[in-house]
Amino acid sequence: MLGMLIVFNNSIWQTLLPFYVDERGFSIQEVGFSSILVISLPWVLSIVAGLIVEKISWRLVLLSSVLLLSISVLYLRWISGVVDLIVILLVSSFAIALFTQSGIEVIATTMPMRRLGLAFASYYALIGLARTIGSLSSGLIVNIWDYDLLYTISSLVFLLIAILILLYFPRTQKPRCNRMDNVVEILRIKSLSILILTIMVHDFSVFITVSYVPLFAKRVLGLSEFEYSLIVTTRSIVYILIQPLCGLLVDRVGEVKVLALHFIGVALSYLGYSYTSGFVDALITYIFLGLATALDLPARRALLSKLAPRYGVAVSSGLLDTMVGLCTLPTPTIGAILWNIEPKITILSGGLMNLLSLAPLLALKRSLKSSRSRNLK
Repeated sequence: MLGMLIVFNNSIWQTLLPFYVDERGFSIQEVGFSSILVISLPWVLSIVAGLIVEKISWRLVLLSSVLLLSISVLYLRWISGVVDLIVILLVSSFAIALFTQSGIEVIATTMPMRRLGLAFASYYALIGLARTIGSLSSGLIVNIWDYDLLYTISSLVFLLIAILILLYFPRTQKPRCNRMDNVVEILRIKSLSILILTIMVHDFSVFITVSYVPLFAKRVLGLSEFEYSLIVTTRSIVYILIQPLCGLLVDRVGEVKVLALHFIGVALSYLGYSYTSGFVDALITYIFLGLATALDLPARRALLSKLAPRYGVAVSSGLLDTMVGLCTLPTPTIGAILWNIEPKITILSGGLMNLLSLAPLLALKRSLKSSRSRNLK
């Protein structure tokens, strides 16, 4: 329940952030940069968050997370330059990383291996529902009032969540120990290293496009804030409804095959989005994108949880997310260069480049098959 509230409130302030930054007079490059930081920075900081999660109680992790978010979101009302924006996104991203890695660790360490796909799918369905309500709420608040009220409400909700954590979250969970040399040991696991490489190629390609999807909707398609929040909400509803089936599919056919379907589906989605001409076209494309993106995280997290050492799931997850976050940092600049040539190229190129991730995924499949053969002997 607390997790859903946190995700709901994150969605309220994040959904329209590119529109807000654009409205404040930031350049195209700065808008794209802020969009990618919202997504990438929590990943970049995930290894630190994972080490912290392994050391202190979940209660303290969640409390620290929501208090940092409350402060940073409220300060968005007074940003005057890119430095202010970067500081706010650094603080909020670290808070989000703490929350994310604690949630992954709880699932991976409490659920049976043979049902990890369904467990992660159920988790992402619930937080997807919260994110959907938050996305729609953000559009309604801005449409009726303004951005100042949006960020004030979000900050106050985070304070309310902090009070709920103090009152109701159990104190019984004890800290665990961890060491930095576990990170080196994790990297020596061949299949896990190939998985990290696969996700890095995939996310690097897609994030060239992701940073500029809201601007494409606003400047090329001419959608309003409410129309954009509506198509995002529709995609999220599809994502939520299909998640349990995706989890069952992961447990039945395997994580590698589901990831392959995800990569191909995302490529087709952005190919279609680059040729949309209005609200209805964008809505149809986002429905298909919701189907494709639903395949990702249950397969990604389940496979990582199986490959990671049992004592270091949070650290392994944090390492994966940090490597992915670092490799996606240059993507706003690449996207901006392509945008200045032609906005459609920005959307199209990232989606098609994403197909390159099928090569390391094939290597991962062979590595897993080889490992099973050795274990049988």
